[in-house]
Amino acid sequence: MASRSGTISLHRFSLMPGHRLNVPSAIRDIGLATLLVASLVSTVTAQQDPCLDRTVAVNVLTEKGDSVNGLTAKSFRAEYQRQLVEVVSATRDIHTRRIAIVLDTSRSINQNLTWYAATSAAKRLYSTAPGETSFALLTFATQVETRIELTEGRVAVAKALSAMGSEDWTNYKGPTRKTALLDALVEGLGSFPAPALGDVVFAITDGDDNASHIDFSEVRRKFLSTGVRLFCFLVSEPLSLRGRTREEASGPEEMAQLVRATGGDFTSVELDPQGDLAKFQRDFVPPGITSLEREIAETYRVEIHLPQSVDKEKGWKLQVVDDSGKSISKLRIIYPQKLAPCP
Repeated sequence: MASRSGTISLHRFSLMPGHRLNVPSAIRDIGLATLLVASLVSTVTAQQDPCLDRTVAVNVLTEKGDSVNGLTAKSFRAEYQRQLVEVVSATRDIHTRRIAIVLDTSRSINQNLTWYAATSAAKRLYSTAPGETSFALLTFATQVETRIELTEGRVAVAKALSAMGSEDWTNYKGPTRKTALLDALVEGLGSFPAPALGDVVFAITDGDDNASHIDFSEVRRKFLSTGVRLFCFLVSEPLSLRGRTREEASGPEEMAQLVRATGGDFTSVELDPQGDLAKFQRDFVPPGITSLEREIAETYRVEIHLPQSVDKEKGWKLQVVDDSGKSISKLRIIYPQKLAPCP
């Protein structure tokens, strides 16, 4: 029989002295043994395929957005290609987080209201994160303009955000600042030389893209291959869709799909472009940032064993279930909704 450890036991064939060998029978027995060995070797090979074993970051939230504690492997049910997936373990992930903030500074967001909202979101994310969290910061328009690495420390990030928040774009006369959002997201991935479970790229943008050299499917592939999750704060104005290209107009929804595929989450705010800036600066609190930060910090580390290899990017299903195996619909589960093939 075969086991997960790859041990195989076979019967030995022997011919006692004085016994005659029945050739057809022996050939049949050898053939059956050969098929048995081939089958067992194939099974063991599949069981030992490292691509079948995956570890993913998972959030389980109540209707109020609170994290659900005390879950185990038996609390989850998973399926891939209509086959059950073995949930090997589920434990709280308490590793220190690393967050790369990718901040949009292009023309579509550098109006005073949207810019203040964007920088406020970055500052709030920074201030609500646990003190041991490491931050990197990238700002971009047509290309990355500011880059502060994880190794430079939180103080460098804080100083940069403080300086950016005071910029006034009212009388900006510089060149057109296009948006290469997707290119910047890939640059954000580069902030993690050795990506680890729990690493996050946090984009603050309106979702537009009119200058990237890469598309959403390629960015999704890169995120899925590293296990880094994408979170996003989407900021926009009600009239901002006017005059946009089709690609720009579809950007926010495609961005949301990309976030879900990687196992991240997002929040959004729509601003009144005619609002009073002074009042806005006095009263505005970026919605949802504290909740997103909590999702980043409070995750489950879920190990799964797939029933078959992933030959191309495909979706799978993960649910939280009760003791009887019934799905608990009132809970919200956040996990990478796509699985990527091994490199």
